[in-house]
Amino acid sequence: MLSVLNGSDDYRDITCFALTSKKIENCICINHKNYTYTKEKLLNSGLTHVDAVIHLGAFTPKDANESDNLRGAFANIKNTLHLIENLPNKPSKFIFISSTSVYPCSDSVIDESVKEEPESMYGDSKLYCEKMIGKYCNDNNINYQILRLGPIYGKGEETYKRLITITLKRLVDNIPPYIVNGGEIIRSFIHVSDVCNIILKSLKLEKPVGPINVVSNQEYKIADLIQLCITVSQRKLKPENVHTEMPDKHQRFNNEKMLKWLDCEHVKIWDGLYEEYAYILNKCCPKDS
Repeated sequence: MLSVLNGSDDYRDITCFALTSKKIENCICINHKNYTYTKEKLLNSGLTHVDAVIHLGAFTPKDANESDNLRGAFANIKNTLHLIENLPNKPSKFIFISSTSVYPCSDSVIDESVKEEPESMYGDSKLYCEKMIGKYCNDNNINYQILRLGPIYGKGEETYKRLITITLKRLVDNIPPYIVNGGEIIRSFIHVSDVCNIILKSLKLEKPVGPINVVSNQEYKIADLIQLCITVSQRKLKPENVHTEMPDKHQRFNNEKMLKWLDCEHVKIWDGLYEEYAYILNKCCPKDS
């Protein structure tokens, strides 16, 4: 997101501070020290006034087994409260990055009218944080926006054990990818650079428009998506079929609200897969890339 920010004339005059545990290039970084910082610490670090907050720091499950991580879910709530209690001033804009995990799993197309019914502790924590931010911003007359991110792929997402990343890593290692139960389930993924662009676009919204799902409506059967990954890798491998009794449902989204208020997707699936494959290949096998 910062590369988009730094490369655009629209944001040339913005000074960006990041509360982070890692150094980020082209950004003034303040170590949050596991969210033990204070308002005084921020002031002493030069952060004396905030115009807009983009709150995207959170515990995010690396795989399905972490979805009910109690400590991680509680940390999302605790750290959000710590943030709003220690800002140097009341900002004029607050962007909260939530998740489509606030919705129930369903074979139906998901849009913003679907009732929030999280099926995991992680989803519960994100929904609770949405309500916290809404209460804080309404009480203080702050323009705020909730963005619910759907499944993401692309460079930098390799720490998450998701379908595309797992498949591309296996292909890098010259191991056949696997398809579960024939691969008829539908999935849709949005590229990380499109997500970053849309988050920044939300800064220009003049008033709250309710939650917006930041998602792709480009649907692929898992089998077709895996075959596309194989084609991108140029490996002569055939996927292995795996059978499991675990029930699974489609992930289908309607992104009309995103298109209306923010922006469309720009990265084509082929280009995004090729970029991520090349990145993983170079990271794992730099001599062969």
